[in-house]
Order: sequence, then C-alpha cells, then structure tokens
Amino acid sequence: MKISVKDRIRHYLNPVHVYCSLTSLVKKGKALKTAKLYERFFFNTLLL
Repeated sequence: MKISVKDRIRHYLNPVHVYCSLTSLVKKGKALKTAKLYERFFFNTLLL
C-alpha cells in the first residue's frame, strides 16, 4: 500500500504531531496550549 500525499499532509498537520514537534522548541505547557489553539482554530476548520 502506497502512502498518498494527502495522508502525509494529514500526519504532519495532526495536532498531536504539531505538539510533539513544538516540545523540542518550547516548554511542554506552551506547546500543549499552542497545539490546542491550533486544533481549535485551524485543524478543525480544515476538516482533514
């Protein structure tokens, strides 16, 4: 089974992936808050 471009985009834009990526840049609390805001205002409206 080949992984499509759409599946790769879904993976990278997933809020959990965003959170994990942010934890290497900022403190966990700030990463969590940012990921929650991202999920609420961007991810859910994109309906990926």
